[in-house]
Amino acid sequence: NDNMIYIATGEGMAVGENANSSLIVPDGRGLFRFNPANNSFELVSGTQTWKHINRLAFLYRNNTLHFYAATNQGLYRWAVSNGAAWGTPTQVFAGPVQDIEIVSGDNMAFFTSGSHLYKISNVTSGNASYSDISSSCPAFGGDALRIELAAAKSDKTYLYAMVAKKDGLLEGVYLTHNQQQWTKLTPPTTTPFTADNNGWHNNT
Repeated sequence: NDNMIYIATGEGMAVGENANSSLIVPDGRGLFRFNPANNSFELVSGTQTWKHINRLAFLYRNNTLHFYAATNQGLYRWAVSNGAAWGTPTQVFAGPVQDIEIVSGDNMAFFTSGSHLYKISNVTSGNASYSDISSSCPAFGGDALRIELAAAKSDKTYLYAMVAKKDGLLEGVYLTHNQQQWTKLTPPTTTPFTADNNGWHNNT
């Protein structure tokens, strides 16, 4: 609601599954805010050590911006009231986080770390506590390598998950609207990825 553009730097998906060593891309320099009113860039405080930012997500509710950043160092959040300073972000989860999506109709957020899927039951809560819900679908955990998420725009309770296996191939695309049961949408013949870890890089 502040008419700003937020720019995440660093390509975390090119550093490998353990997200510890750079291979083919330069490190990022944190999260930047662009103000189109005066064409200025500003580094967001507390993010200068972030080398790989994978996803950003936000929810604006009750005059407060709830802003999340998924990085290779962890999941971070801000809760910023109208006109207030951003301050230092709070770390919600320690460890590499590849993706985060907010399902605004349920006031929930979902994020992925490796083969695991996690749920934040209340995005606007002060502590933003999370739970591991990988057991809700047999495609998660175990043989999963990377899970990418998408929230439906047409129905704000629907969440999609695209799962790549450890061999780099597609396991499937799944849909849930209650975060308890998942429906597999892809037939076995769908093969958008090749082996040799292809699904880690291309499952975006």
